[in-house]
Amino acid sequence: MNTFQRLLSTKTGRYTVGIALIVLLFASEWISNQLQPKITRQIGSSSDYVQTLWTRKMYLWNYIADWKSNTIYVVDPETDKLMAIDSLAGKIVWVTKIPFVGSGDLLLGDQDIFTINLSYATAFRASTGEFLWQTKLGDGHVSIYAQEEDALLRIYYGTKIFEVSQMSGEILSEQSKGNIVWIKNNVEVHCPLTPSQDGAVERCWVGLTGVDRVTGEVLWKNNKPVFSEDYQERSVHNLVFVEFPGDGVCVLNPNTGEYDWCLPEGRLSNIAIDGDGETGYFLRHDFSLVKINLLTGSILAETQFLPTALPKEMQEYSYGSVAITKDTVIVSFGDSYQTFGFKFNP
Repeated sequence: MNTFQRLLSTKTGRYTVGIALIVLLFASEWISNQLQPKITRQIGSSSDYVQTLWTRKMYLWNYIADWKSNTIYVVDPETDKLMAIDSLAGKIVWVTKIPFVGSGDLLLGDQDIFTINLSYATAFRASTGEFLWQTKLGDGHVSIYAQEEDALLRIYYGTKIFEVSQMSGEILSEQSKGNIVWIKNNVEVHCPLTPSQDGAVERCWVGLTGVDRVTGEVLWKNNKPVFSEDYQERSVHNLVFVEFPGDGVCVLNPNTGEYDWCLPEGRLSNIAIDGDGETGYFLRHDFSLVKINLLTGSILAETQFLPTALPKEMQEYSYGSVAITKDTVIVSFGDSYQTFGFKFNP
């Protein structure tokens, strides 16, 4: 008889086990409470007309928005399931399990949603969550990021670049990544990268070079910007987001190597881009939602969220995410674990 069975065989033993379980339960609850953000957010003043449509107790971490269907696709970090959320009502439309789940990207095609994780690319029907296909990319332990372009998924997987058919999942081409960090309009953007481990964000610090993908001709060199796949958003009139140390994030024209405008440092979220690629939203360091003209970088409107600053012990939660569909703007906060659905002036 093992030790646990011997304990349960006596009244004293059962009492001891019961007390231990209660202590363990309280300890677990105490630790959980310590890890949960202790804040509740609410909307403050706004220079735009804004209507609150819904709120949910969740944080959008791995997600993508479908402009046309007013749908947000989210990987639930607690269950590792893919779910579709109606952005107008905040209600879950469908939930499906992702085979061989892992951290990675979500991409959206015309009718399908794609998950790119540590080892696999997987496709689902966007309207129903139906599983369509899965393609193995490798064994993980590499940096991964991806982009959707025309009928392809372009997957930057460690030292390789795969181009995968959205329709079938077939790997159509494979090339050495070298120091290519992004491909746009048949222009390869090159930059030597720092070594990455276990999917860490890749960065380069020595400037960028544009190379014609067909001829190999060097089109331009720009010694100022650096690249991080962290900043890549959906296409903004074929521009590329790059980082300028001390200046913030700028948009670079991959055909010329020149940049049009920059956002100052202090951004807490991604930039959510509308269906026309002309308007964007992001969270600033003071927890204001900023609406910008993506053609010029000018500020169009600001919406404040309260509180505007966090105590020191909570500053590690100073991050958020923003998504936009045809009729809604979705704002999510890591500090309060809240997600809001809003309707703004067009």
